[in-house]
Amino acid sequence: MTTTTIHPDLSQPAPHHHAPGDNYLTHGKGILSWLLTLDHKRIALMYLVGVLGAYALGGFFALMLAAPNYST
Repeated sequence: MTTTTIHPDLSQPAPHHHAPGDNYLTHGKGILSWLLTLDHKRIALMYLVGVLGAYALGGFFALMLAAPNYST
């Protein structure tokens, strides 16, 4: 005869207890925690902001260089 014992603590996964609002964006607060991070998600966001900022600045400078050509 075979008996099966079901352990109630193993039949359902344990709930995850995370503090609300605790993620990679709010883990460490302050500019220094962002600049010295090793988190790849934060580094990707900083890269994205830097590239978009440089692109916008380059576009602005291009408009300023071309502006005298449009004067009448």
